[in-house]
Amino acid sequence: MALKWSKTNWLIVCLFFFVLAVRVVTALFLRQPGYMDAYYYSNLAENLQRGNGFIDYVIWNFLDMPRALPQPACLYWMPLTACVIYPFYRLFGVSFPVAQLPFIVLSTVLAWVTYRISNELSGRRDQALLAGVLIAFSGFYTVFWVTTDSFAPFAVAGSLAMYTAGRGLKSGRPGWFALSGGFAGLAHLTRADGVLLLVAVCVAVLAWGYTYRQQWRQVLVALVLSVVVYAAVMTPWIVHNWQATGSPLRQSGLQTLFLRDYDELYSYGRELTLSYYLAWGWRAILGSKLQAVWFGVQNLVAVNLMIFLMPLTIWGLWTWRKRIELLPFAIYAVLLYLTMTLLFTFPGMRGGLFHSSAALLPGFLAASACGLRRFVQFMAKHRATWNEASAFKFFSVALVCLAFGLSAFLYLRSVLGQREVTLPWRSRNLIYHEVGAWLQGKGRDEGPVMVNDAPAFYYFTHIPAVSIPNENLEVVIEAAQRYGVEYLILEADHPSPLQAVYEGRYDDPRLEMQTTLTGPSGAAVEIWFVEQQP
Repeated sequence: MALKWSKTNWLIVCLFFFVLAVRVVTALFLRQPGYMDAYYYSNLAENLQRGNGFIDYVIWNFLDMPRALPQPACLYWMPLTACVIYPFYRLFGVSFPVAQLPFIVLSTVLAWVTYRISNELSGRRDQALLAGVLIAFSGFYTVFWVTTDSFAPFAVAGSLAMYTAGRGLKSGRPGWFALSGGFAGLAHLTRADGVLLLVAVCVAVLAWGYTYRQQWRQVLVALVLSVVVYAAVMTPWIVHNWQATGSPLRQSGLQTLFLRDYDELYSYGRELTLSYYLAWGWRAILGSKLQAVWFGVQNLVAVNLMIFLMPLTIWGLWTWRKRIELLPFAIYAVLLYLTMTLLFTFPGMRGGLFHSSAALLPGFLAASACGLRRFVQFMAKHRATWNEASAFKFFSVALVCLAFGLSAFLYLRSVLGQREVTLPWRSRNLIYHEVGAWLQGKGRDEGPVMVNDAPAFYYFTHIPAVSIPNENLEVVIEAAQRYGVEYLILEADHPSPLQAVYEGRYDDPRLEMQTTLTGPSGAAVEIWFVEQQP
């Protein structure tokens, strides 16, 4: 008997393969991870593939003052992104195209999530199809979906946590809350701020019980299932952390609450405490918070809504304002924006908000498709010449074309680079190959070395590395001697306190210039020998 598929199933299959094709094309033009986070996850996956376990051969921050290399991995970032790469490395070998495979698939699955959310809220296949296609051309995110970073895993896990919670709130079935807790756990294993998803789910359940006067037993069951399944997903990592570090979850990331500037993330030996932060003064603190709030607005409008979707998304969200299924999305959005602006101010502005708001895209794009429908219905009611179905198709094509144009521009700008701002994606950090070869020629390729981007250096050379502290030369040398660093690599993009050293205007008997290489942008890359303590 032949299997008969509905039109909806065929639409989902076509959408899946369309988005998959887009992801494959965008992945082809990348040749390497491209920036610190992505290098880090790729390195960890390779260490897992080699049987080394959760071990780092790099130190990229000093928040918990690591003792030595190697050290336990994921003391700041979470492990799941590396874990999704690992089985592909085991099956197909270690290479960047292989590492991209799970992210291509996961970011394609995100189109299905978006379609389901839109279809269940609207009951309109064409509207859901528009929302699903828009996720293929998602502006700033387009290039990041297919590199080895947490964007795709977190967006899928986070959006599914909110979607399943919404299904539970609508149906009252406890199984949906269990699924929601599980996806929230996966999101937390991807990013530390994923715990906000569990908070959002719990708050939504409590609001559901209060507003809709649900029986307290039903509310309690929903809460317990969410938390228990979340805890079950998190438990293996908590046990691992306890065994490796003596703590269930590392708290070093909480110190970023007290940053006065993002570069303090790379400070060495400083105590980032509440008293230190308050000593900054209320004017500076208030100014940084206002700056972060304004940045959050810009992120929402330009990054999440690609500017032109903003009015449609607002209209769609207003139309669905009474839909209980969207309550987890709304609560998470508020929690995320408050946390990343008023609390983790500088990490939020330097990527935290960008990363974590990716989980909101399916809800936002579903709302934008709804907003377009409402706009067309409004115009058709006031203009006799408008045909609703034809107008919706026309404007849907127009929106997709706008999204494609913006996404292509931003993608090419990332891949090709910006003059005097960023190098082309494939050229970034390639100078580390030459530095590694020079060290190998000197018989000093066992490291560690001190360099601007330690995860990138290890990715290209497999030499252990320590990031240069954002401190004066005295402190940098102190850190180098602590970790047994003999070579300091200074590039054009170096910590500002070392500008005099880079320009040759600082003389210290503990430093000896060895050689100068020419980087891809023509700037000098200096290799200095650091004298160790006797």
